[in-house]
Amino acid sequence: MLVVISDLHFQDTHNDNITDAEGNIVGIDRNVSPRAFEETFTEILSLAESNYAQELIIVLAGDIFDLNRSQTWFRGDNDRMRPYGEDAPETWGPIAEKIITDICASNEETFALFKGQTEVTLKNGERVRFDYIPGNHDRIINLYEPLRGRVKDLFGLGGGNVPLKHEIPAEEYGVHIRHGHEYDPFNFAGKLPEQGPFAFNEDDYDLAPLGDYVTIDFASRLAWTYRSRYERNIKAGPDADLHRHIYRKLLEFDDLRPQSEIVSFLQTETADEDKVKQTLSPVLKDGLQKALESRFVRDKLGLFRISMAKIAKAISTELLFDLLMSNQSRGPKPWEWAGREAVLQGPQSKYRYVVSGHTHNADVEFLSRRPDGKEVFFFDTGTWRQQIRKCRDNRTFARAKVLTYVAFYRPDEDPPRTGKKEYSFDYWNGFTKKEIV
Repeated sequence: MLVVISDLHFQDTHNDNITDAEGNIVGIDRNVSPRAFEETFTEILSLAESNYAQELIIVLAGDIFDLNRSQTWFRGDNDRMRPYGEDAPETWGPIAEKIITDICASNEETFALFKGQTEVTLKNGERVRFDYIPGNHDRIINLYEPLRGRVKDLFGLGGGNVPLKHEIPAEEYGVHIRHGHEYDPFNFAGKLPEQGPFAFNEDDYDLAPLGDYVTIDFASRLAWTYRSRYERNIKAGPDADLHRHIYRKLLEFDDLRPQSEIVSFLQTETADEDKVKQTLSPVLKDGLQKALESRFVRDKLGLFRISMAKIAKAISTELLFDLLMSNQSRGPKPWEWAGREAVLQGPQSKYRYVVSGHTHNADVEFLSRRPDGKEVFFFDTGTWRQQIRKCRDNRTFARAKVLTYVAFYRPDEDPPRTGKKEYSFDYWNGFTKKEIV
């Protein structure tokens, strides 16, 4: 039995917290509750038993750690070093190591549960095992050996100093797994083949995409800049509630879909939208100006888009923001890319399932039925994070927690009632508004 989950986005949320004048914490713990993992692991083990699993491998398919979304990048001299551009891993690596240490501290109980799973055995004596694929938010794990060592130790991966794989072809399950940022030019710096089957250069995974800058030096910096400018007002004062409201929303930016709606999102759920806009204006302008001045951004966007961005800035901050965020991929949908995976090609292919995450939008697509009757599916493993979406009224926003995983069975598992040995799967996705504590 092979289980795939992705996009947990563990963060060092303790570092976001501000203590107000009355001793209350201003911040948001965006990490998934340990209880969610506890219940899900119990459910997965039950599935393994009822389906006569011969093994249980849990694949963590990328963006498990969010090393980009951290205010640690802006503290002191850290602000001069980044995991993109020309800085070598030896310069930014210790910063990232501090972030992963703080992530583990913010999620201590959860990681104890993960560690405990490696001690669990099935009825046949096989131990539960983990595997790991880096995504775009934990891309740098493969670039700095101490980070890689921490992750391997945490999940009992083994393998010494060998870099983590970027894809997992599991032919015995008919499954091919990748994170999915490869389908997104905004978050993958390698060249996507325009036609034919996919073929990626392994070195491309080490390259920093434009999305790294946007996540670190725009999305995360907005909250940091707001905190630096208004922390005294957040702690106390006549407008403290307004400032706390804005700061918490800036911390939620990564859960917002579409992210180009950040300005509208920040102005909702408050009685004084004009004051929100006035308060935010210098913060947004600072972040956008830094983007225009960034050599990395200029190189990624090219002369034409930078010229357009400068024109947009002269007109309005919102127009400039929309232009920069419009660089997010609007090309083919993930299932369209997945249908071109090399493992699916040819009449003799034993692969029938392609799995990826990255989008935070859980999905199952029925790709095709082959002449021999074999059916081909694409699975998007969504996220376990809260989702904030713009509502159908095109004006307001709503939140819900979400959880997704997919389980695959070998032909010698999940005994078929027809007597015919086949691959099979269970796909589970759900939303909740309950507080999981």
